[in-house]
Amino acid sequence: MFKQTEMNYARTSVFSNFATNDNNYKQTFELMPCEFSKVVCSSYDTMLKQCSVLAIICFINCHLISCSWMSIYIPKMDVTCVLTAKIVDYDKDSYIRRVYCSMESCVAACLSHSTSCNLIKYSPFTKVCDLYFANATRHIVYPSDKIGQSMHFQLQSCHKNISTLPAGMVVQSKLQNNNSAIIHIPSTHKNCGSLWLPFVENYHAERIQLIAASSLKRCIAFCEAPTYTSCNSVLFSAQEGTCLLLFRSIRTQLFNGIAPTIQSSALFVAILACNDDFDPPFGNAIPNFRLIVPTAYSISNIKVSLYRVHFYATTAAIRLRLWDTANEFECLMICLDKFLADYCDGFYFSYEEKTCLTFRIREEYALPNSQHDRHIIRFAVGIAYSKEKKACLIAVNGNNDDEVLLNGGYHFLTLHNCSKDREVERAHNDPPELHAFPLLDEICLVEFYKPLVLSSCFHLMLSVSGCLLLWFLTISTSDGCNIPPALWCNSEKVATECEVLDSCLNYNTTQLNKKIKLTLLYETLCPDCQEFILNTLQRYVWKYGQDFVELNLIPYGNARRTKLNNTWTIQCQHGPVECALNKLHGCAISKLVYVEKWFPLIVCLEEAAKLKMDPDTAFLLCSKKKKLNQTLSIAIYKCAYSIEGDLIQLQMAEITENVKPHPHYFVPWILINDVSTAQLQTFQNGLFNFLCDWHRGSVPKGCADYSNLLKQRKNLQV
Repeated sequence: MFKQTEMNYARTSVFSNFATNDNNYKQTFELMPCEFSKVVCSSYDTMLKQCSVLAIICFINCHLISCSWMSIYIPKMDVTCVLTAKIVDYDKDSYIRRVYCSMESCVAACLSHSTSCNLIKYSPFTKVCDLYFANATRHIVYPSDKIGQSMHFQLQSCHKNISTLPAGMVVQSKLQNNNSAIIHIPSTHKNCGSLWLPFVENYHAERIQLIAASSLKRCIAFCEAPTYTSCNSVLFSAQEGTCLLLFRSIRTQLFNGIAPTIQSSALFVAILACNDDFDPPFGNAIPNFRLIVPTAYSISNIKVSLYRVHFYATTAAIRLRLWDTANEFECLMICLDKFLADYCDGFYFSYEEKTCLTFRIREEYALPNSQHDRHIIRFAVGIAYSKEKKACLIAVNGNNDDEVLLNGGYHFLTLHNCSKDREVERAHNDPPELHAFPLLDEICLVEFYKPLVLSSCFHLMLSVSGCLLLWFLTISTSDGCNIPPALWCNSEKVATECEVLDSCLNYNTTQLNKKIKLTLLYETLCPDCQEFILNTLQRYVWKYGQDFVELNLIPYGNARRTKLNNTWTIQCQHGPVECALNKLHGCAISKLVYVEKWFPLIVCLEEAAKLKMDPDTAFLLCSKKKKLNQTLSIAIYKCAYSIEGDLIQLQMAEITENVKPHPHYFVPWILINDVSTAQLQTFQNGLFNFLCDWHRGSVPKGCADYSNLLKQRKNLQV
């Protein structure tokens, strides 16, 4: 016997179920959705200990609420939300989608989702977040041991002002010197004293602006820079990549208040004082700008004279603003564009932080400027290196002896002249050529060396990009498997750490030009799976890779199977329609046998599913479109609606649930030569480049054609 269960999908406005203290709060829901490539994981053990020894204050209609109520601060939204424990009812609650992120981003994704969402299921171990919509009936329940390691929560309300929080903890924080640190800020060349404290009620500080920041250094830089002159503290979350700029009165000595019951990833940092990170040279530190020979440019009918001077000469300038910029030219253009508004006539670009600090030269030192004849001071040439900190900064020039001792043990070195590396070895090299580089998903300019034995590569390298990526392998200091799969089989140590040693032994002993087996775990109604099949597989792998890629599809995905009284039940993530379509795909693959026959049919069925066509109509249309003979069409259709189709689905379930060494965490999920790893999924966007790089033997024709296509696109862009 075989049974399927149904998941209803309802769409109702969820905002009516939220109580909020800010009328403009709904407008913030579109900020910063949850993203897979920028996830930083952290433990949420405190969530499991929601009954803290601290007093839990709950004020709803003046009644004490049970420990099933909890609260969490959401950095991406700058709000604190109240949650209650509520187990997902898969038969009644409507499934929306799945994302992969932290708990805080999970709540943010629910709030910002265009579809109504008020219920989440979250796993702190796999960082899997499932979004649901539950009806208005709320029954608070206590944690259950029948739901595994996943935690189920319903959103009750969100608050801008944490003092109105209906569920929180009283925290008594004390000012401790061991929580202080001096942080170097490369963007502004400052050393800033800071005090670090956990998140409690923003410490009675006023909000200035919420920005994205990848590091605490950047967060403090935008606070300390003149853009926000009142900013003297920040609320920073490295996990969420957010920075809330704050102003806290120096007269306020309160460091206690109400905190969410779930520990926040946000860290409160009070900026005590910032000082220059350099000592100016003895004597007159400010050069005469008029005596410096400038470099002249013509930009948009404007004559620009660029003067390169020491960074310590910024004492002759007033800092204006700090900007996010990609390169130095963009920094110069900002200064030119802002001339009339900010009177910018100087800038400093930080190569390390990718920031642009603009200046206005003081009147007594300024050069004459007009709208069509600009004189711009470019601060900083040379590098700074500290042996103690093992750090290198692009900063200011040195003195006449090419060295100046600065704070923190930094020494400045000037670069008078440079020569190309390996000048002798490169003398007879061929001209550089373009090559596909999977790590960057880009086309890179590569220079091939005539000598084959160089200090940077071994003789066992099987591909050009393998040699290019070896440097990345040697400097990787984190997880040993944080390297491209193209290098896994070049080192026994790496293969062991990546848990693919057996596969690599087989790989290194296989014959040349053997096909690569590419397996896709998917489900038929998953939008990401549809996009992957119709775009990545059809447009690139199928079009260019048929001669060296063996394609294998497993239509099952995130479905779940249970056995009761010798009867299997499969519950599909997108409901019974997906179960029916999964069986149709499985039967088509089984009956048509050859990939060149079944893959075009699968593509057609996915195109129809994307148009919301029911499985029967889709199969009738696609069988005619792909000119299947009547006998095969009838066989596939009978299979999909019989015990044969059920057995095929159980086979697909068996394959999906037993991939190694890593189980699948989401779909689409790819395997190479039956090897399943989480790291491999990072190459889905540049999959065909990766397959070409992985292939052993002569370059396949499809790879050469694809490389030529990319070159043509690159030339068109240029």
